[in-house]
Amino acid sequence: MVDDEPDIRRLLEHRLKASGFRVSLARDGHQGLRKAEKERPDLILLDVKMPGLPGDDAARRLRQNPLTQGIPIIFLTAGVDEDQEGELRKAPADEIIAKPFAASTLIEAINRVIKTAVASPQEKYPSKEA
Repeated sequence: MVDDEPDIRRLLEHRLKASGFRVSLARDGHQGLRKAEKERPDLILLDVKMPGLPGDDAARRLRQNPLTQGIPIIFLTAGVDEDQEGELRKAPADEIIAKPFAASTLIEAINRVIKTAVASPQEKYPSKEA
């Protein structure tokens, strides 16, 4: 999970672990990229609005990297208008969840996205490199 807000990281870590998930945390997009490449998680929860490297830019980089391109991504976002949401839908995420959200909504989305990824393991976002 990548989020620049420590309180959100702690809260989501607690909720996800209570639901049986293993959780790795990153405080920004750059750290998230490094951890994703090293740990190869089953899914990435990615905050959109972060200083340094915003989540949508981090998602694009993840999709360009052969080591991380197939990892499902769920955007977590707050305060976007319709135009911004339209732009996010063009970014390479599997789902977008608006903050604030119920923990049950997040857990359902995680399970749905992971189930879809397992059911169709082919690379959803193939690399542009040959």
